[in-house]
Amino acid sequence: MSKYLSYRGYRGTISFDETNQCFFGKIADITTLVFYDGDTRTALQEAFEEAVDAYLAAYAKMGKPPERPFPRPV
Repeated sequence: MSKYLSYRGYRGTISFDETNQCFFGKIADITTLVFYDGDTRTALQEAFEEAVDAYLAAYAKMGKPPERPFPRPV
């Protein structure tokens, strides 16, 4: 399993909460905090994609450009 999710040029982290038995994460490499969660790896990917789409839509509604991910070191 990859350490990150990927969608529309954004990366998302993958963590697992053993107490609640669910996956969670946040959009990586931007300063805005955007979180998502899911009960399965597939649900987590879907929630991540929805979070990215909602993030982009919110910035479009404000008439502002969204943050692009910070460059990652190679």
